[in-house]
Amino acid sequence: MSLATLDSLIAVLDGLLNKRDDITANNGLNYHTTRLSNTIVELRKRGIKITNKTIKTPNNKRYDKYYLEFTEANVTKAKALLDFYIQLKKMGKK
Repeated sequence: MSLATLDSLIAVLDGLLNKRDDITANNGLNYHTTRLSNTIVELRKRGIKITNKTIKTPNNKRYDKYYLEFTEANVTKAKALLDFYIQLKKMGKK
């Protein structure tokens, strides 16, 4: 059972593939989730290579930014998985 919703999987994969720079826990709602880390874990379980960079804010808080590893194989796998999730959504799966 996945901890991530189909909407969040689609939004995060799309953001990663489009090199969005705002894929952080602070922006989870933009990606249809309150737990972005759950979506990242699910994508990693599916074989998508995602790196994270820990950012330290001026008030000493920390958060991670997530980036897709842009190898040909990883991008191909991510695009195929995104297409799969889009098809599932069209069929009405949650």
